[in-house]
Amino acid sequence: MFCGKFLVDTLNYYKVTTIEQTKVRIQQMKPWIIKNKDEREQRNKLLQQYFRLNNGFQTIYK
Repeated sequence: MFCGKFLVDTLNYYKVTTIEQTKVRIQQMKPWIIKNKDEREQRNKLLQQYFRLNNGFQTIYK
């Protein structure tokens, strides 16, 4: 009895999760991950355009 309770307490303390719990958590995080990826891609495109334009102007006016 003591050993089983100790095991459960230890697992709870270290927040050990089952595979099913992990799958659920991943599914919950997917929209957030996709949203961040889309925002990062959009920001990178804007930065590329900005530096492409500024680099072009610098070479023209040098």
